[in-house]
Amino acid sequence: AGKLPVWKARKIAEQTIPLTATVAEAVDASLARCAAKMTIGRIERAVDAAILRHDPDLAAEREDTAAEKRGAWFEDRLDGTTDLSALLDTPDAHALNHALDTVATTLGRLGDHDSRDVRRVRALGVLADPQCALD
Repeated sequence: AGKLPVWKARKIAEQTIPLTATVAEAVDASLARCAAKMTIGRIERAVDAAILRHDPDLAAEREDTAAEKRGAWFEDRLDGTTDLSALLDTPDAHALNHALDTVATTLGRLGDHDSRDVRRVRALGVLADPQCALD
């Protein structure tokens, strides 16, 4: 009907080309009425949900592929700081986020008046070396 912008239709096609006809039809059925109003991120999640529901073998294969890309990377900067980036399993990322919040809140209660973000960074150090933090 021409109601979907071409760029968005192409993005959906890129997501569905590797899928079986059954899964692609399920994605199409779930997106047909609302894709024009959805963000690309929501469309991608809808495709992922359809794969989980209709092609669990492909979902497991994608999970295994993603698991191989996990890691943590450090890049020292000249100003005495280090960039940290990591790719974690989602449950581990949420657990780390919660731990950082908990330790940052405790640091604030103990008198650390720096911003929450700075206390969260300090929390990484506390988690990395609890004895040093206690000392």
